[in-house]
Amino acid sequence: MVRPRTRGAARQGVLYAAAFLALAVVPTASGQAGGLDPTFSGDGKRALEFAPRGFAALSDVAIQSDGRIVGAGTRRGNFALLRFLPDGSLDTTFSGDGKVTTSFPFATGGASAVAIQTDGKIVAAGTMQGRHDDGKFALVRYLSNGDLDLSFGGGDGRVRREFSRGFDSCNAVAMQADGKIVAAGESEPRFELGSDYALMRFNTDGSLDTSFDGDGKQKIDFITTEKLLDRANGVVVQPDGKIVAGGTSQFPGFRRGFSLARLNTDGSLDSSFGSGGTVLSTLPSSDGEAWGLALGSDGKLVLAGGVVGRRFALARFDSDGALDPTFDGDGLVTTRFPGEFDANAWDVEVQPDGRTVAVGEAGIDFAVARYNIDGMLDSSFGGDGRVTTSFNPRFGAETAFGMVLQSDGKIVAAGDAFDARPSRLLLARYLGS
Repeated sequence: MVRPRTRGAARQGVLYAAAFLALAVVPTASGQAGGLDPTFSGDGKRALEFAPRGFAALSDVAIQSDGRIVGAGTRRGNFALLRFLPDGSLDTTFSGDGKVTTSFPFATGGASAVAIQTDGKIVAAGTMQGRHDDGKFALVRYLSNGDLDLSFGGGDGRVRREFSRGFDSCNAVAMQADGKIVAAGESEPRFELGSDYALMRFNTDGSLDTSFDGDGKQKIDFITTEKLLDRANGVVVQPDGKIVAGGTSQFPGFRRGFSLARLNTDGSLDSSFGSGGTVLSTLPSSDGEAWGLALGSDGKLVLAGGVVGRRFALARFDSDGALDPTFDGDGLVTTRFPGEFDANAWDVEVQPDGRTVAVGEAGIDFAVARYNIDGMLDSSFGGDGRVTTSFNPRFGAETAFGMVLQSDGKIVAAGDAFDARPSRLLLARYLGS
């Protein structure tokens, strides 16, 4: 999931390094797993402008039960959604042209995550910052035709909530089986160092659910002896209703690592998970940042991110929060991409068969890697488990920030070209088998 506030800083190293790199695309035979799907936009790739001018970005993607694809991001400081038909064309039954933007009064920001309700309504979550205040969690709910759902929030389909005076950033969203909405991110108190995991739970009408920690809000500080950064970048709801948030935390000395927290259904920390409900995990001899979180059907959890922007990094945890030793021997895997100096994973999903797929960037291209259950690269995918895709060298750095698995096993990756002018929104669909 993508964070409008943090994405620019995270990508600066990519942009500078890319100037010295040649394009390298891993060739993939037509029909082979990892190959681009020619039934999607003719060649497996879709690049478009949201509008002729102005900045736009695509942060996350979800899929409806009918196979239509919904992307969420930002357009000139507003929430932005697009919906595509299964063949990659824009769905004109969605707001007339397949695109919709939603503003918040006197505030700017964008959507970081999107989820589809069982009734077909679409929930987008992100961050909005007012002219005279700091960032707040923001949610918008849409009807299936792209109209705002006026039964949500204050009668206008929109919700904006804060933890306290300071900067709050919403980075992820998940749906509970009962229709309640869980949003996760970070809360940074004003005039203080550091930040905490921040979660909110909303009722189906957009009001805060006071059965969740008493006020609908929960903050988690992983190391209480120092003011350090804790940022939740992903959230999932287990079948038993427990909520797991995952992301990045700092250790004393400011080294960064992967972190997880599990909450009971009432919002309290689950003492049966990790150490009092939280897990901290460093990568050997390296800083690491986790951006994506996935839950497997076996209850295992996968965090994906990068090792100081140089390699994909994945960690798999057992249901009790311990690193899973059946995943490459120690629960940790890092992956380089041939010919590329740097790579970073931004999202991850676990297939029904237990294989793990991560997407992100390698050099200046989309990057996808698939891993077997044991953590080894899946050689049936792209020949060596890794695939990179270039849309157009003139676009500059192209990054897949979000992904979704289709029911037929195909993989949809979505992102944008950060330095393209005008902004280019990008989707690619890969064959899964």
